[in-house]
Amino acid sequence: MAEKGSGKAVTDGKQEKERKAAEGAPLEREGTPADAAGQEGSIMAARQESGKKFKVGKLRENCMQLYHITASTFDGAFYGHTEKEMSIQEAGAVIRGWLGKGR
Repeated sequence: MAEKGSGKAVTDGKQEKERKAAEGAPLEREGTPADAAGQEGSIMAARQESGKKFKVGKLRENCMQLYHITASTFDGAFYGHTEKEMSIQEAGAVIRGWLGKGR
């Protein structure tokens, strides 16, 4: 039998990651597949460049690493948006607004 409240801890952890992402907290690396490390590294390095634009689909692919949110949360935040490319910071602002965490 599972402990009481064990599901809450998982939910709280997810909410904490989404909160940190919305605040622009730095990435907490957990370990990534070796083949994805190069691509992820370039996206993460570009996080520091404020003006570099990426295809929204690429930002979605990396949303857990960039914003600590799931793809479904990303989809909800971008529902109705028609932009094809955005900077990491611009996308973060859309996500924060959608989560109701400020503008």
